[in-house]
Amino acid sequence: MTRTVNLQMRLVTRPRGVPQLADFALVREPVRRPADGEILVRNHYLSVDPAQRGWANDEGNYSAPVPLDTPMRALAVGEVVESRSPGIGEGDFLYGWFGWQSHCTTTPDAILRRVTPSALPLSANLSLLGINGLTAYLAFNGLGRPQPIRACRASSARKYQRGLATLRDRRRGQRRRRPGSIPDRECGARRHGRA
Repeated sequence: MTRTVNLQMRLVTRPRGVPQLADFALVREPVRRPADGEILVRNHYLSVDPAQRGWANDEGNYSAPVPLDTPMRALAVGEVVESRSPGIGEGDFLYGWFGWQSHCTTTPDAILRRVTPSALPLSANLSLLGINGLTAYLAFNGLGRPQPIRACRASSARKYQRGLATLRDRRRGQRRRRPGSIPDRECGARRHGRA
């Protein structure tokens, strides 16, 4: 292992309103070598998700608060640089709870799944193939109940999801409208009982 410094973005105060730079501290510390049963992951991509705002609060929501003076809880995609855990080898790419830090020494419990580098960029595992993409997919297909030849509405906030959704809708015989178009607004208002 050539790099011996771990860069961590730690939560140091509880944010009031929108989190500010002063709520965090960039800390450098030595990388902790893995003990028996642990792995050392070098993060390639870190997530920034809406749920993190709730985790930064002092009270728990569906997850316990992030303790102060620890790396911000986050999903990440990283590469195993050292392993002392059976079944996980150096060079494996993983998606898991590795936090806002350059390196994470952890147990296999933090791993959500293995990542196979493919035609998609590794960062897609935090967006389209990650929790945000899964949430959008389940909401659209579970709650939205799309029908053939009906217009679908998608937020432009998630460009990577919109492209995939457009391809999927074309295969289903649906057409996509830009959010905010007059017919789309009227359709949405009637459907939700606001018109």
